[in-house]
Amino acid sequence: MDKADGIISINDYYQFKNAIDADSVEIDTTIKLLESKLLSIDDEIKALESNHTIVTQYSNIEKLTHNELMFLVDYIEVGGTRDNRIVRIHWKF
Repeated sequence: MDKADGIISINDYYQFKNAIDADSVEIDTTIKLLESKLLSIDDEIKALESNHTIVTQYSNIEKLTHNELMFLVDYIEVGGTRDNRIVRIHWKF
């Protein structure tokens, strides 16, 4: 290389080259990290869309059948006292 026709020294050239190489590695690492985050966000969006579809599909039912209950509910907790029952429904979505 002509190093800009002698305007910069060989040491300056190598310093610039090394800085550019380091920046390139850092940028490649950042790109891979952001691509990974993007895939994760895409998965979250797909899960939310699926949940929205389920909620929309079952939002107007008047009585749950056994199959619907098994599909929608993960488990049910019943607690509290005899006079003050607490029921918590844990949905699958």
